Amino acid sequence: MTYWKCLLCAVCILLPLCFAAGCAAFPKADDPPEPPQETVDTPAEPDIPVVPAPEPEPEPAEDALVDVCTYLPGVYADLRYATENNFTGQVIYDFTQPQLRYGTLKKLAQAQEMLAERDLALKIWDAYRPVSAQFRLWEVCPDPQYVADPTKGYSGHSRGNTVDVTLVSADGSPVPMPTDFDDFTVNAKLFQNAFQRTGSFVQFLFANA
Repeated sequence: MTYWKCLLCAVCILLPLCFAAGCAAFPKADDPPEPPQETVDTPAEPDIPVVPAPEPEPEPAEDALVDVCTYLPGVYADLRYATENNFTGQVIYDFTQPQLRYGTLKKLAQAQEMLAERDLALKIWDAYRPVSAQFRLWEVCPDPQYVADPTKGYSGHSRGNTVDVTLVSADGSPVPMPTDFDDFTVNAKLFQNAFQRTGSFVQFLFANA
């Protein structure tokens, strides 16, 4: 009986030790390592140069020749001396955009602004005219009543301070007028006298619109 008690005690002592040793022999598996995270290289933003705002263009001098339609986009142009549709039947100059002195253009802008309030606009038939074109006109029509004699000084057209215009609707459709361009009949003379009586180009246009 004593033998069995001793054996039982030995088993009770050895069993926990074996269990502990077994646990030590089979360690708990660690959690699997996390896969490495992919890294994306973000490209550096390019250096964008800072462009300064352009300086505003200075206002032209009063006597500088400028393109009328650039400054007055609501004005129409039909330069008759750039075509054969004029009293000479010949092309007198080879450009199609009217030019004027800037000081003259500013006055024309005032008239255009007043006309726009009535859904009207200006159409330019002739503006700046080179001296060579004036000589050409004089060759065709050497009559100082109708053409300025270039041998006696420059005309207002050659200085860029004279403009021939007519009246049109805001959409460019013609407005009935007594005569066409370069009309040398009595109708044009009466028209000119009526204009001179008003003393104001815009008032004259409004009265005859």
